[in-house]
Amino acid sequence: MNNDIRQLVQLWIEKAKEDWGTVEILRESEYCPKGVICFHCQQYAEKLLKALLTASGIEFPKTHDLRRLIQLCEKCPGLS
Repeated sequence: MNNDIRQLVQLWIEKAKEDWGTVEILRESEYCPKGVICFHCQQYAEKLLKALLTASGIEFPKTHDLRRLIQLCEKCPGLS
């Protein structure tokens, strides 16, 4: 994996960690808006899937569809 790809993968992972951090903060609050927590969980999963696809050299459309991203991940080497 070249350095540009490695940096892009790291960026996806860092952004995913931000979403997970938000989930943890919201879970600890007295007011726990479940819809917002679910949104950030979805974003966390989406960004990790995109990191995996990027690392595997698999192009993906601009989408928030986890099912579509998972289908693309099935093509990742070593995951099938």
